[in-house]
Amino acid sequence: MSDARPSMSAPGPESRRQPGTFDRKQWLFAVGGAVVAVPVVVLLMQGFRATGADAGTGAAGNPAQGANEAYVARVGNYLVKRSELADACLELHAKEVLENVINRVVIHQACQKHGLEVTEAEVNQEIVRIAAKFSLPVDTWLKMLESEREITAAQYRRDIIWPMLALKKLAAAEDRSQFTVTEQEMGQAFVRDYGPRAKAKMIMFDNLRRAEEAWNLAQKNPADFGRLAREYSVDPSSRTLDGQIPPIRKYLMVPYEGSDQGSDVLWKKAFELKPGEVSSIIQIGRERYVVLLGEGLTEPLVQDIADVRDVLREQIVEEKIQRAVASKFEKLKRETPVDNYITRTSSGSVQQASAARASAPVGRPLTPSSAAAPGALP
Repeated sequence: MSDARPSMSAPGPESRRQPGTFDRKQWLFAVGGAVVAVPVVVLLMQGFRATGADAGTGAAGNPAQGANEAYVARVGNYLVKRSELADACLELHAKEVLENVINRVVIHQACQKHGLEVTEAEVNQEIVRIAAKFSLPVDTWLKMLESEREITAAQYRRDIIWPMLALKKLAAAEDRSQFTVTEQEMGQAFVRDYGPRAKAKMIMFDNLRRAEEAWNLAQKNPADFGRLAREYSVDPSSRTLDGQIPPIRKYLMVPYEGSDQGSDVLWKKAFELKPGEVSSIIQIGRERYVVLLGEGLTEPLVQDIADVRDVLREQIVEEKIQRAVASKFEKLKRETPVDNYITRTSSGSVQQASAARASAPVGRPLTPSSAAAPGALP
């Protein structure tokens, strides 16, 4: 796992958002969280196949209307061929685009193996559901995606919604019980999202020696914590606020190298602190350390779990689905033999690789069209 700096804004908003209200950050996550979203360039590459070097210019002298549509632009007296554009796209974007195409084919083959299919009706229903979460009509939601994320409706359906639904079905086929919600999970999620939070200031370090130096100074004079944060912290957002961070939620798991679930040490230390007390040096990642200054607890946002039970259950299921989908996709990638001729790398199951490569047609590129168009809708 990367040792990237954890976001200290993770604890979430200070006020409770009413169900159904629009939250721009959440809709960005809903779009950006797709596992195998394929860039616009895929569409370009699929359309920019060489169709003959010297096709005619076509009716009315418009080269784009030639018999084979071989040209894409005229620059003075020079005609730009589709093959030239395709070569340029390959040179600039081949690695990223091919990786995404491979991912879609991996998912499609897994669906075929298990006899699973994602229908057009299911895709439409999912789009309606997501738009309704933000109290938006479907057409408004799709227009927002196109204007703010440059994702067309067709791309959204094929490259984001289809893979997510397919992976969800694959995960459910493997173990449907993983989507059930227990009362213990409900209780923890209620405390995490609606219970009291630990207020604190923070200094973040990427060097243990610097952390020890600042900790010694903070222990001697906790009132000087804000100045020390400005001087020592490597977190730019909290450093400019004298170390002030959003209140920390109980059960907040911070990503940590070597742990699938993350680390719970940060919230545990934060809830132990008394107002004005300086914590010990807390390691939250490889070469990533923090020191906290306790500032007490906030009031609970909601007193009775019954008031938010339905919203909470839906949220927990969504979280479980996200984890299951990511886990299933990683498993598929490990199990599927792939030879990437652009990056000259091989991956996937060694045991299955020889048979799969022996049966693969030589000289025939594997494209979405030659792989029964994974993700294509009727």
